[in-house]
Amino acid sequence: MAKRGDDGIKLLTTSSMLQMAGRAGRRGMDEKGDVIVLATPYETVHDAKKIITSPCEDISSQFTPSYGLVVNLAKRGDLKEAKRLIKSSFAEDPQEKWDDFLALMEVLIKFECLRESDGTVLPIGNAVAALGVNNPLLVISILNDDAIKTSLENIQDTATFAAFISVIAGESRGNNNNGRVEVSNSQLLDPIKNSIAIAKKLIDAQLTEGGNTLMQSNPVSLEFSTIELIQSWCSGTSFDDLTAEHGIATNLGLSAGDTVRVLNRSIDACRQISELELPNFKKIAKLARFATRAMDRQPVKDDLNIIM
Repeated sequence: MAKRGDDGIKLLTTSSMLQMAGRAGRRGMDEKGDVIVLATPYETVHDAKKIITSPCEDISSQFTPSYGLVVNLAKRGDLKEAKRLIKSSFAEDPQEKWDDFLALMEVLIKFECLRESDGTVLPIGNAVAALGVNNPLLVISILNDDAIKTSLENIQDTATFAAFISVIAGESRGNNNNGRVEVSNSQLLDPIKNSIAIAKKLIDAQLTEGGNTLMQSNPVSLEFSTIELIQSWCSGTSFDDLTAEHGIATNLGLSAGDTVRVLNRSIDACRQISELELPNFKKIAKLARFATRAMDRQPVKDDLNIIM
């Protein structure tokens, strides 16, 4: 009756409980479905009664335009149709969402993902649409930077490459380090320095075109706290050692479940990057494939077949 969220473990909401209970029985075949709620030492029958009998929370639309959505609609070449689709959403303020859409278009044009004259999607734009991370424009802009690309291609250590990917596309833990960045791996210094510059450029573009609203829906962040964790896991350190009393994950305040989630996020990012189609990107894609193979092992191994 409880689940872990961004702000810790909390009881399920009434809406969440009813949604789960609604799956009991087979639609079109059963007239009713039985739901069994188990009490635990942490959640009692009184908690269950409170959840079930409380009124449902108000439902509000979470729809917000993203870079991927803008690129995919731009491929259709019809802004009128894109506007119709955005304004037909369940958003409380459709006009605001359309304004966000246009702001994202302007940012994509600045970063050479769309052609300014006619909105044609360029190769970098296709890569942005193909990448499922928090801010794909940030990641693609970093990986497509010539200086960063050269630095990464010279990295011989797969674990170092995986650690860099965790910085730009891993799970953000909300640690700003008070503006200070400490990186012990010398191979990461230059690419991280250049990545910070690109992140600042993107922040400026988003603030200019869409203000704080665009920043909230498309956060720009780099995560440095998990560098050692990802590097150690990719190098072969066991999960038990990472999560031991004085292990790297434990020192970061991560539970075993949190650790699995963080590792999986980096594995998924490397897998997606290995499949990107960008000019002069073969070496980076190859490093990403090697990193995926090295990290995709028990107990975080993804059962999904990987074609390498």
